[in-house]
Amino acid sequence: MMPIPNRDAVALSARTLGALFSYAPNSAHIAPLVAAFQDGSWQQQWPFPVTAPLASAFAASTEESLPEAWQRLFIGPWALPAPPWGSVWLDKESVLFGDSTLALREWMRTNGIALDAERNEPEDHFGTLLLLAAWLCETEQDALFAQLLAWHLLPWSGRFLSVFVDHAAHPFYQALGQLAQATLAQWQENLPIAVAEKALYRYPFPAPVSGAVLFRRFPAPHPHLSLLHLRLFPITIRPCFPNLAVTDAPSSSLS
Repeated sequence: MMPIPNRDAVALSARTLGALFSYAPNSAHIAPLVAAFQDGSWQQQWPFPVTAPLASAFAASTEESLPEAWQRLFIGPWALPAPPWGSVWLDKESVLFGDSTLALREWMRTNGIALDAERNEPEDHFGTLLLLAAWLCETEQDALFAQLLAWHLLPWSGRFLSVFVDHAAHPFYQALGQLAQATLAQWQENLPIAVAEKALYRYPFPAPVSGAVLFRRFPAPHPHLSLLHLRLFPITIRPCFPNLAVTDAPSSSLS
């Protein structure tokens, strides 16, 4: 596996998009980041070209508040217009914790990676996978980075983002979906990754996934180990090795 080109750019974009897809906009973890996108200051630090209409869309106003849009798109209580979990798109029955989730979990277990035991949702959340990709890129685990993208993210993310953009119904999140589309396309243009071909299943709209399922507690594969910690931005990573010292370093900027 050849080294990742533009490593810093890939890691920064993955970490930023992962945080915005993972956390509520009024969360203390990413509120300064959301503000940077709304006032346009993020563009100076963004590593890839961005069109002016896309950049300005983040600041567009609407009657629905940003936290309300987050609730509707990611939590519920009604069916989510574009569920952010891979198994919804890869499983014939569009369920959470499907076979693709179990395959991802086994891959993570094999490679000594798991989610923080306190997180109560499937590992194949789009934002979670981006944050994991950022860490793998930053720690120069290039072979695992390529495997994650080729087998567990890129086979379904295009379909998810297309539906997400079509049904976001809020300028900030529609722009976020478009930025994610452009960013992943930029990655694929520069990275020698052969994406696995997997069957995708179109669920009937509204999607059969409700917010109630999101908070279902599911045991971590290695509950006795410190794992991937996603509460802070930038993310703090703890590989599955005991007695490993990790320093938290939250930041309000993109760098």
